[in-house]
Amino acid sequence: MRGRGSRNKHQMSALRYASDDRWDWVDSAKGIGIMLVVYGHVARGLYNAGIYTDQASFALIDSIIYSFHMPLFFFLSGLFCISSFEKRGAKLAFNKIDAIYYPYLLWSLIQGSIEIGMGGLTNHQVSWDALLNVVWQPRAQFWFLYTLFFVFLLNISLLWILQRTLSSKKEWWPHILTLVAALLFMCISYLPGLFLFQSVAQYDLYFALGVLSWSYLRSGKKVGINYLLILVVAFAAAQYAAISFEVITNRQSLSAILLACVGIALVIGIAMRGTLFAFIGRYSMEIFLMHVIFGSGIRVLMQKGWAIDAVLPHLLTGSVLGILLPILATKVIHRMKFEFLLKPPMMLHLGNR
Repeated sequence: MRGRGSRNKHQMSALRYASDDRWDWVDSAKGIGIMLVVYGHVARGLYNAGIYTDQASFALIDSIIYSFHMPLFFFLSGLFCISSFEKRGAKLAFNKIDAIYYPYLLWSLIQGSIEIGMGGLTNHQVSWDALLNVVWQPRAQFWFLYTLFFVFLLNISLLWILQRTLSSKKEWWPHILTLVAALLFMCISYLPGLFLFQSVAQYDLYFALGVLSWSYLRSGKKVGINYLLILVVAFAAAQYAAISFEVITNRQSLSAILLACVGIALVIGIAMRGTLFAFIGRYSMEIFLMHVIFGSGIRVLMQKGWAIDAVLPHLLTGSVLGILLPILATKVIHRMKFEFLLKPPMMLHLGNR
């Protein structure tokens, strides 16, 4: 393991990235995405609890959000993959254990333990046996981190091979990663039925498209208003067609891919117009880890404690506090020096090996 000076140097590099205006649109896109994640989970929790009773409006909004918001995060995660690999090489895999798999495992156990402790107050019953299986079988919203980790491992492995076979043809690398992802997606029905294989094959395509798109997006140039309006119209038309023909029921179809790509393009277009949501985006990981705990707790408190059953107060309160409370909790974690809740303690830290 390298010394403290190396780690501080990496931290300073991360701070420079965080303050670089060219990348604020990425944080803004993450901010939009995580707000959709929080709202989606709050709404689903209310629906499962019998509070959100308007099935038509719930199904409409739910189908729109879930048509693109998780592909968006895989796309954004792919943007810096090659540049990160060029800096760290295969050791990037250790960094992803620290940054993705460690919080996935820890917060799966924390959330699951809370759900077990709350007993029948939550929508989902969890057993200790099922909870301990999260090492290899994700549950609840944490399937995303589990899948993202293995998507990174797949692409890091491919880049390691390309570095040794096509080191002089780096411009080919994004195209090769995209080709492999497309082949995986097309062969998904022939892969083992395990969640790992199915989820990686389904979402690696969006990750690879992020890798491929970076050369076009790296300038961070503001999107023109006319182009943004075209994206809005295209998104509305695509959603109307998808809902009319029910293509969204098959997320592995070409039409579902196109629908997701239009949604991703719209979010990026909005993000490039301004940095309104960049602050929230910088806490997207922490919000993702904690929002279900806070959102579910707020729903239980309002319904069971205060006898509030109106859906709008639940949606507004759960969504707003589901974003703000994790940010506040993150600041408390740093103030109390409980960083082990977000990253491995030094004795388990692998990223600087």
